Amino acid sequence: MVCVRLVDSPDSPEEHPPPPIPEMMFAVGEEPVGVRVLTYLTSGAINRIFNALEEEEVQIIRRSAFGKILEIVEKPVFSGRFARYMLSRQLKTKKKHEVWFRFAGKPIRFSLREFAIVTGLPCGRFPMKSKMNLKETISEKPYWPSLFGKVEVVTVAAVIKMLRRRTVEDRVVRIKFACLAILSSVLLPTNLKMKICREHAEAIQDLDHFFMYPWGRLAFDMLMVSIKERDEVALSQNNIAVKGFALALQLVIVEAVPSLTEVVQETCSSSEDDSEDEVEDISVNSKRKTLSPAHARNIDRQSDVIVRSIIDQDPLRPVDESNLVWSDDEEDEKVDNMVSLINTNFQFTSSMFVGGLTKLEVERMRECENVNSKGKKSKKHSLATSSTDPSYIASVSVLAKFKDEMLESVRYLVTDLTKEDCDGPLRITPTGTTATIRENGNRTQSKAGENPTPTYNNQGLYGEAAGENGNESIAISAHSHNQKRPVDLNQLVDVHNKVHGPFLEMPSFSLGLTQEGPLERNHAVVRHDCVVHVPAFTDNVIEKMERPQLFRKSKRQKCFPPALVEDYECGPRVVDILIRLVQYIIHQQFRGERHERYVFLDSKYVSAIGRTYPKFCKSKKKDSYVFPKGLLEMFTRTIDANIQPSRYYFPLNVGKKHWVGICVDRLCGKITVLDCNTSIFSDAIIENHLQPHLLMLPYLLRLSMQAFGSAEPEPFAVDRSKDISESKNPSDDGFMAVLFMATHAVYGIEACKNINTEVLVLEGKSAAVMASEFKDIV
Repeated sequence: MVCVRLVDSPDSPEEHPPPPIPEMMFAVGEEPVGVRVLTYLTSGAINRIFNALEEEEVQIIRRSAFGKILEIVEKPVFSGRFARYMLSRQLKTKKKHEVWFRFAGKPIRFSLREFAIVTGLPCGRFPMKSKMNLKETISEKPYWPSLFGKVEVVTVAAVIKMLRRRTVEDRVVRIKFACLAILSSVLLPTNLKMKICREHAEAIQDLDHFFMYPWGRLAFDMLMVSIKERDEVALSQNNIAVKGFALALQLVIVEAVPSLTEVVQETCSSSEDDSEDEVEDISVNSKRKTLSPAHARNIDRQSDVIVRSIIDQDPLRPVDESNLVWSDDEEDEKVDNMVSLINTNFQFTSSMFVGGLTKLEVERMRECENVNSKGKKSKKHSLATSSTDPSYIASVSVLAKFKDEMLESVRYLVTDLTKEDCDGPLRITPTGTTATIRENGNRTQSKAGENPTPTYNNQGLYGEAAGENGNESIAISAHSHNQKRPVDLNQLVDVHNKVHGPFLEMPSFSLGLTQEGPLERNHAVVRHDCVVHVPAFTDNVIEKMERPQLFRKSKRQKCFPPALVEDYECGPRVVDILIRLVQYIIHQQFRGERHERYVFLDSKYVSAIGRTYPKFCKSKKKDSYVFPKGLLEMFTRTIDANIQPSRYYFPLNVGKKHWVGICVDRLCGKITVLDCNTSIFSDAIIENHLQPHLLMLPYLLRLSMQAFGSAEPEPFAVDRSKDISESKNPSDDGFMAVLFMATHAVYGIEACKNINTEVLVLEGKSAAVMASEFKDIV
């Protein structure tokens, strides 16, 4: 017998934890709930251009470097809401020319390589060309007059109109017009009414060289700069404006996650408006397919979704990856670790992505930035006051002498006016009021060395900065026709989000359902009290002269409409929208998972019951009473014929003052009242308003179940829960009623106890965003 000693082998492999990977920008569950990404790429721009061409002209462009742009027409149009969802799930990296996203617990890369694959555009290095030769060519014989004559400014809409009306017959010129329109309105858009760039027109003189130029690298750099310049505070805004070909980002994500296209929705327009000059095209108003943000959220929560972290190349249009490099990019060890794991088919999980800021930390960052911006502004004012202008010094000395005389004059004037009512002279203490003015918080900062390509060097050429061929390469500027950077729409709106005095911040985009914080009860805007003051003119006159434009010049009374200041109260229309939204979401998320079905009825049911109740009471034979067809269809209309409804939910506006949620349990024979403020109405008053439902619902439900009988059905019992969460603000009762019904349907009565003010605000924002996404349904 052979004895074998079992020992631990020293060469046995040990499981090592994976190397560190980039952290998230926002923590899980703390992603900002925004509305959309605004892009200057119109949803029908590509269609309008190619519909204005003849078939042979389209085939010529299809065989060129712009050929894959035609394939994009058949794919879903840009979804600003989906792009907003992805931008809030970025990973923090040091890379200047690539971004990483987290989706379904896996990373996805968006770099110049991915951009080249989905667009088919040339993205190699910028060609070397002498500035002197280009300048001599433009000065000797510019090509612009050969295309557009003496017209100095030509818009993209005008070019498309000339193509459609066949103002230009020459085929080569028509192709050049189409390429210039694609370049300005699709690949390099910086506003909605784009103009043809003169540098692009000069470059298209030789069409073959034009197609060889790396327009893809130029377009990608514009898009990447627009994404990278936004930090966590900027990404927390509701709307984000992005320049460049933003559709490429969506194309890469769809290529990485093919299941995103399983559910699409129709839309009449994307995140932008079409130009007024383009209304003549019939195709503009046609409905297009776009991604469903709700379907994307459902996929993101799953762990068994196929995700290609780095998409594969297109075999029909292979890309030379050796040219897709940046000479000024930075190294990031965590990104290299992540790429190594991807190459070894490592199975990522959601728990591996850690870090990120919370909403509270983002709010603190925003406050710090506001304080810093005000500090910089005040510093500029202090520097301005140290001026040594002789006229300024003279004015200061004159005003200093005038101060005492002015005070003495006012003192005697007030004494004379009040001597009849007062025994002695009135003592006046000069007091001043300081107006708090919020500085403009636009963050257009750009770190030194960040995204330096393409730049304008000292020879007047565009090329890669800090690169090996930085002084030799040249790139046609994508910004030459629009030197000013576009102002972020959110930042413009954010300036007015502060209301001085007793007001708090303006409510965010939430359908008017919630406020960011409780409003003070003092809603006065204009004071009419007559109080004698000595103004701070004498103390602050110098300061006002240094800052001449601090106060408004308008003579109109500064006041706000009551609807803007007071709390918004939900009406029947808003409540109905929320009811339909809840019905759709519960049906989509729990389809096939439940053996019982819940039906949500809107205010139309309550109105129909109210109209039918008087006639029903007069009927002697209630078993044979013929209910209105519309009322009966509310109970017989089913989404799933195999599952009979077990509960019915509907909102009830008691006395047109207070909203409550009603749950009708058909199996238990009970009506549950979900009330967020039980101190307003007594149980007797609530039961009195429920009397039509208590009397008619048993007969309606029996007819809907197609069960007939002579015996009277048993009446429902009424249960008014008083241990659920309460809200004393009457403006919240409408949304609270809907939230109670949705929570009760999914989680039960116990979960209704956990709804607090913070949950109400977050759910209100989510409801607003989802109602906007499903506007065609709700």
